[in-house]
Amino acid sequence: LSESPLHKDRLAAGASPGRVSVTSDGGSSWPSVVADLPRKTLLRVELSRHSDEKLFACLSGAGQGDQRPYLYESQDFGKSWTWIGRGLPNAGVNVIIEGPHGHGDLYVGTDLGVYGSRDGGSTWSSLAEGLPTAPVLDLKLNGSASTLVAVTNGLSAFALDLSSQ
Repeated sequence: LSESPLHKDRLAAGASPGRVSVTSDGGSSWPSVVADLPRKTLLRVELSRHSDEKLFACLSGAGQGDQRPYLYESQDFGKSWTWIGRGLPNAGVNVIIEGPHGHGDLYVGTDLGVYGSRDGGSTWSSLAEGLPTAPVLDLKLNGSASTLVAVTNGLSAFALDLSSQ
């Protein structure tokens, strides 16, 4: 479940396989928006902190022996989806968050570490310097948003300085 930081009545909920529902009326109605998503295990759905209509979905094919990076973005509140995983390693994508300023900065936690994009997901680079190669299950921006905190499968947390990125 993801709550919009922009509108108190806007929520998105996910279920497997690849089902996403959204509401703009505080939960009175939940239209399904699964049109273009693959039928994979939905790990995370995330509403944008910068755009009313933007929505992200992280899915996994690991239970089917499929390690492709299933990362999708919708610009129209789930009516259509675009794959933005090109350039990520063949590994599950567990979490996505946007940077604090809305300039196309995205961060993902994958089964092989943390990756960042400065162009809305067109290109990705590893942010794993000093971080073990481990599944990253959660990400949060800390403080003035110059620190990205990554939580791994082994219940470890790592702080990544974004000021030099």
